[in-house]
Amino acid sequence: LMGISYRLNLHLKDGYFNNNESTQLEIIKHIRRLKPKVVIANATEDRHPDHGRASSLIKTSCFLSGLSKIQTTFNNKKQTMLKIGGLIFLQWHMI
Repeated sequence: LMGISYRLNLHLKDGYFNNNESTQLEIIKHIRRLKPKVVIANATEDRHPDHGRASSLIKTSCFLSGLSKIQTTFNNKKQTMLKIGGLIFLQWHMI
């Protein structure tokens, strides 16, 4: 339906991951590697605490991926900054 060609799971601990530098750098590394035009994230607020926290983490990581002073490497190669074209916050409810 959406034509998504890639989905990545970093296996962050359910209920206990944090929006911190180490987690942000891991996400930035994959953003720069995959070079998406658009990133889809959870809604900013949800009944599950992880969903709002994940949304904030993705938003911050997308912004930081566009800063040249944030250094990351993948497969021992230095990555360059990447500015995301769009960030979509998605929320749905099952009835």
